[in-house]
Amino acid sequence: MLLAFACLFVVLVAAISIVWPYQWRWGIDVRRLLGDYVEADPPAPIDEMRRSLAWYMQVDTDSNSKKLDCLWWCLRIALVAIAAEVVFWVLALWMR
Repeated sequence: MLLAFACLFVVLVAAISIVWPYQWRWGIDVRRLLGDYVEADPPAPIDEMRRSLAWYMQVDTDSNSKKLDCLWWCLRIALVAIAAEVVFWVLALWMR
């Protein structure tokens, strides 16, 4: 029974870490985009603007990817812990 409670605790910790509010990076600052590329003197070529947009989007994706990987591991741990918890409870009830 003690192992079942330990697994429950692991599930709770993993669930809290999954739903905890995180700071995600995303989006483009339109004012900066317009100021640096469209309204610049002379205006930047569209290919340069696209390259810059792609680069900044990849930086945001890389930053978010690390957090998402951690959250996926928390989910996997929670799933294993909840399965183990069910097994331990069934064993505890069966042994009574």
